[in-house]
Amino acid sequence: MSLLYIVILGFALFFAMQLINRLAVIIPGESRWRNLLLRSLPLAEFVVWLTYAFWAADIVFQALPYRGIVQSAMALVLMIALGWYVLRDFLSGVLLKSESGFKKGQSIKTNFVSGKISAVGYRTLMIETEKGEKVRIPFSKLGDAIITTPVQKGQSHSHMLKLPLPEGSNPGSLTGTISKTLLNMPWIIAEEEPLVSFVHDEAGKLLLEVRFSVLKEEHALLVKHKLQELIEEKNQ
Repeated sequence: MSLLYIVILGFALFFAMQLINRLAVIIPGESRWRNLLLRSLPLAEFVVWLTYAFWAADIVFQALPYRGIVQSAMALVLMIALGWYVLRDFLSGVLLKSESGFKKGQSIKTNFVSGKISAVGYRTLMIETEKGEKVRIPFSKLGDAIITTPVQKGQSHSHMLKLPLPEGSNPGSLTGTISKTLLNMPWIIAEEEPLVSFVHDEAGKLLLEVRFSVLKEEHALLVKHKLQELIEEKNQ
């Protein structure tokens, strides 16, 4: 009989919560108390179901000698679940902020949203998109995401290289290969697309001319070496 009573009460609570949620949504207006009510309902529902679960467990196991152990185990599981829910975002935030140094106003691009950082919290990151929408993202969601921080204006260094090409080189076949290679280099700023062209020096010798941008001056030398290796490889 007690079990039937618990089941009936559970269904009654479920339908009551559904009704309250539906009524709260259709309340007209955008007043502060309405918004507060809508934000408080999930927490209130969680407390109600938590109380119901412990009450039901007490009724079911009241005649058993290990009732206290069951209740303690339920409390421990609840504490672990709540602790993990809170701490996973906090710990992810600590690690990501120490690695990436998120700052307000900084441009950021992930594999699901891009925009500017409007707020950096302990557990979440607020991003404002180009449309003005504000998206709150838990740090734990960013743990496995690809994060790209675009270079701010004035931080890049533009360079131009002129490299001699061997006799008989075909500029048409080299253009696409060199462009793709440049974009795949980790030192190249992809937002400032590299330009590939071919010119002749005073002696009429064919030269490869490349214009690109890097974050650090020393990266230009690495780009030059890679392009020289590519040219030698193509003409072997």
